[in-house]
Amino acid sequence: GNSPPAMLAVTVVGREAGKAAWATLNSVLFHASCPVQVYVLGDLQGWEAVAELKGATSSFVDLNRQDYSQLLKRLPQSCADPIIKDQRTVTQSRLRMTMARLFLHELLPDVDRIISIDVGDLVFLGDVQQLWRGFHELGDEHLFACAIESGLSKLGTARTEVGLDSGWGRLSIEMQRFRKALNPGVLLMDLHRMRGFSETREHDSNVSWTSILLNAAWSASRHGCHFDDRPQMAVLGEVMDGGKRDKYWKELSSRWNYLPEVPWEYAAHDTTYAELSQEVLVQKLHPGLLPN
Repeated sequence: GNSPPAMLAVTVVGREAGKAAWATLNSVLFHASCPVQVYVLGDLQGWEAVAELKGATSSFVDLNRQDYSQLLKRLPQSCADPIIKDQRTVTQSRLRMTMARLFLHELLPDVDRIISIDVGDLVFLGDVQQLWRGFHELGDEHLFACAIESGLSKLGTARTEVGLDSGWGRLSIEMQRFRKALNPGVLLMDLHRMRGFSETREHDSNVSWTSILLNAAWSASRHGCHFDDRPQMAVLGEVMDGGKRDKYWKELSSRWNYLPEVPWEYAAHDTTYAELSQEVLVQKLHPGLLPN
């Protein structure tokens, strides 16, 4: 019909990774009731492999471009000892790939909204147009939407005893030991709002969204090497700044980021949690997959 296309962004480096992305993108196209436009961020081999996929329009974004390379130089390069050159090189290469989705507002200046998704280990079981409609549910200040890592939404900010490692933990006192993170595997991003974003701080005015991300990356890297392990999640956790910036994030139902390999006990944490219904407890239903 005349439905506007759903815009997707994927990061693919190398032909093998491009082929691995087929499972994800084929599942998107199989269920889609609207056109699909895919922006492939990576290298030419990855893009050429994805471009062979029938049914979607694709565009290539070279991650070796000069402006992105300059942006990466402003990021912490590694938690590793700089003497270990091989480890540092691997980390820098990985940062180029993994951090790309957080800076899509810089990399895609002509795109206003986009859904960034993991590929290879993610399969769509529903219509991407329904997910695209999630943009209409964003509030006036929301910049992005994503799910919390395999958990319910009754979360608050928790810190370890030494106060260095921040994360998301349940609001109820007995659950504080469980920490959760934002999961960027499926990420709705209002790139237009990100580009126009400005925040005033104590000693600085007109702080851009890019500056907030860079500052969050440095803060996360000082807390520990988890920045290297899962840099996107570490940065987003810091961006939330102890809940002070929740207003820029909308929780996406875990229906759109369901992890079937995660044990139910880990996702739900505690069978005595008061807000879990008997139906959920008996059937061990995952959050986001509850019956209507």
